[in-house]
Amino acid sequence: MERDEIVAGVRRLFDLVADSYDAVGVTLFEPIATGLVEAVGAAPGDRAVDLGCGNGVSSRALAAAVGPTGSVVGLDLSPAMVERAAAALEGSPTEVAFVVRDAQEPDLAPASFDAAIASLVVFFLPDAAGAVARWVQLLRPGGRLGLSTFGPSSPQWQALEAPLREFMPPTDPRMAGPQSPFASDDGMAALVAGAGAVDVQTTSRRVELAFDDVDHWVRFSRSVGQRIAWERMSADQRSRVLDQSRETFAELAGPEGSLPVWQQVRYTVGSAPGGPGRS
Repeated sequence: MERDEIVAGVRRLFDLVADSYDAVGVTLFEPIATGLVEAVGAAPGDRAVDLGCGNGVSSRALAAAVGPTGSVVGLDLSPAMVERAAAALEGSPTEVAFVVRDAQEPDLAPASFDAAIASLVVFFLPDAAGAVARWVQLLRPGGRLGLSTFGPSSPQWQALEAPLREFMPPTDPRMAGPQSPFASDDGMAALVAGAGAVDVQTTSRRVELAFDDVDHWVRFSRSVGQRIAWERMSADQRSRVLDQSRETFAELAGPEGSLPVWQQVRYTVGSAPGGPGRS
């Protein structure tokens, strides 16, 4: 798939889900973003950048960490997402600015940030290694870069997702094979170190949530990156997938009818060379 085609597809996808993204009663993206900001060590007074800011959930966590003496720049490929991010942080005591821009090539001044994050972004990019190298260059000496990616998920969640997989593009992170950097801690560490970062470390967090019923699960899956699978189905295929989802949910749900699931999230953090005690 050509780079321009990938970029256009990602922009369309996130413009499409912007209204419902992180707004269907499932607490997933906020704890992921909070964990990433904690892992990267954003501190009061830092100048920070949120690469692929989405609707601003990670930017809010960054703004809270850097405080009124710091600043946050958020950028995203999707104009609809940028609009929502700006609205979400309107009135923030922290200096914030949002722009429509491709995280692959952010076009920001080098060595100008203390902290940079990309939450669940890097696997959408046509050239992940090139992008991460550019992100490291945005940091002042000793500045920190943090990326979040998906680790393993619960068997129940995997079973729910199974009918969607045949409709997902090969660029989706859930479709990554074992050779992909997104498939392991070591792969992500190598990606970040290969981009020029030092002191690369990985931590993880398990995020637990629950779906009230199968309709809740469908609303969630249509509000995130999996929306692309639903859009690629014919009417007959959609009917089949919905039937499979109902059957799977009924088999796995607890006595009260809801279905608890979990998702492991990987945080990979590295620093720009040249800081105190660094090489």
